[in-house]
Amino acid sequence: MPPIPGVTMAHHDLSHHGQDPVKLAQLKTLETEKMKEFRDLLAKLKQTKEDNGTLLDRTSVFMSSNLGNASNHSAATCQ
Repeated sequence: MPPIPGVTMAHHDLSHHGQDPVKLAQLKTLETEKMKEFRDLLAKLKQTKEDNGTLLDRTSVFMSSNLGNASNHSAATCQ
């Protein structure tokens, strides 16, 4: 991912935020940009015509995380 204005640390470092408000704000910015990129990918797949449908119709897309709270490596959902 290209540099993101306002983000000065790597994703992994930010994910171990320890509830630090500065890290949380940067993590939010970074994850928001990642979701925008994902949205754009899906839109491009949907816009690409293929036979009687779109490329999105013929593509499996999976995006996930194995962690609910990466700060403490918990798989439980954040509260």
